Amino acid sequence: MNQASPKEDFDLIDVAVSAYRLFKRYYRIFIFFPVACALLALLLSFVLIKPVYQNSFIVYFRVLNPDEALQLIKDLETLKEDNYPEDLAQVLGISEEQARNLKSITARRVEGKNNQLSPTVIVEFETTKPEDYESIQNALVSYLSEIPYVEKENNLFLKRQKTLLAEIQSQIQRLDSMHMALVGTINNLKDNQQLLINSIYTEIIQLKEKQLAIERELQYPEAVRIVEPVRPLSKPTKASPKTNVLIGFFVGFFLAIAYAFFLEVKRRAAQAV
Repeated sequence: MNQASPKEDFDLIDVAVSAYRLFKRYYRIFIFFPVACALLALLLSFVLIKPVYQNSFIVYFRVLNPDEALQLIKDLETLKEDNYPEDLAQVLGISEEQARNLKSITARRVEGKNNQLSPTVIVEFETTKPEDYESIQNALVSYLSEIPYVEKENNLFLKRQKTLLAEIQSQIQRLDSMHMALVGTINNLKDNQQLLINSIYTEIIQLKEKQLAIERELQYPEAVRIVEPVRPLSKPTKASPKTNVLIGFFVGFFLAIAYAFFLEVKRRAAQAV
């Protein structure tokens, strides 16, 4: 009965020696391919593949529903995807070059407390020119602010707030006069009069808090207000030259391995003939 021949163990040392011999025989290929592909990727990065920069800002909407704002931003993204830079430039009031450099425009709503609807929205965009950050931000805010419906509702809101502020100031003056008159007769007060003074004082405090809130609101007459502006210049998020060079180097390395194996197989086939 013939005994089965023992299987040869897989020797990593033999594999390493074979790989070394292969590299030594074709070392020029292992140097040329990665370097050539890396240089080609670097060239393409500066000529064809432009790096893309991402940025974002947060805006507060006074009269516009956040869902409506998201839809307006989505309309701009659709215009961009349809590749109409001239129309996008006209809508936003930017140059056609800036519109072409603008790669994407998206927006998402900020969740308020207890998952309530928040009047703030995060607007995100990508461009190949980081110098255009502020221009794009201001253009988007102007676009949202100058919509006729938004302008009309904002003007009505400001008018109502100014009228309410005048009424509150009038009430505060009247209550202040009443309060001062009652305090002037403090020596002849009864318990019910003291209670009246306290209630008047409390009402005055509440009205002044409302007055302060309205005055703070009227400090910003814009319908769309920037809460957090764009960040300064940042590193590219897509197609950076460094990333492209690394990708090109590794692609070239694997191409070199494939080509070296091809040459080695061809060489051994020629020797076997």
